[in-house]
Amino acid sequence: MNKKEKFIELYKLNSEPLERYALNLTRNRIDAEELCAETIYIAYTTFDKLNSEIAFLSYLFTIARRLFFKNKRKFKNHTNVFSPDLISVSEVHIENKVDIIFLYEQLDKLEEQTKDAIILAEIFGFKHFEIAEMHGTNANNIKVKIHRGKEKLKELLETKEVKSNG
Repeated sequence: MNKKEKFIELYKLNSEPLERYALNLTRNRIDAEELCAETIYIAYTTFDKLNSEIAFLSYLFTIARRLFFKNKRKFKNHTNVFSPDLISVSEVHIENKVDIIFLYEQLDKLEEQTKDAIILAEIFGFKHFEIAEMHGTNANNIKVKIHRGKEKLKELLETKEVKSNG
């Protein structure tokens, strides 16, 4: 199998998580598509540098993350407000949309890297060492960020819950 065929095969297996991650970063479908296109281009042109096919998704996420933060101004429609339009009905039961929106609103109150680490670990299932590679740091730092971020998120969620019940 040549480089192009191998890349296409790996991409097909990982395209949906990449699209969801790009959408999570940009909060805008058009910008997410553009970010995916740029990510795919860079991933293909640097595909020879990938050491393990198992790490392909992590490789894509790292490229997407770096592109997003490097070009954040370019994604002019980026907003920190999570829109219900970004959750497709087929993904989630309609009754859970409100809870998901509320969770993302609280996540948006966290520092950008902490939020990203929690999303990568808890939603996409990456291990701490994989997230550390994406963030250019060590696994212990990521572990601490995730732990502190979860504590802060718990605090934010409980504060809101108390306000709505009280």
